Amino acid sequence: MKCANCRSSFTLRKVKNYEYYYCTSYVRNGSCTSHSIRKDKLTEIVLEELNKKFKWNKIDNLTRDILLKNIDSIIISQNKEVIVNFK
Repeated sequence: MKCANCRSSFTLRKVKNYEYYYCTSYVRNGSCTSHSIRKDKLTEIVLEELNKKFKWNKIDNLTRDILLKNIDSIIISQNKEVIVNFK
């Protein structure tokens, strides 16, 4: 996963009862904006994109194997727009 603004990766952090992905350059040194996306919401979006791409084979559980085989990159913008680039 990459930040659309600065191209840094995202860091997983737990806040209260949820897990969020934050831009790593913001977490480390504040050089980007504080945008984040909830892990469950990101999973939902990626599953939706995979199911659009592979209409004949419904995927309902996102695994590392599925990600590695099918997805080249995931770009997340400040307004939480998610772009999934397939291999």
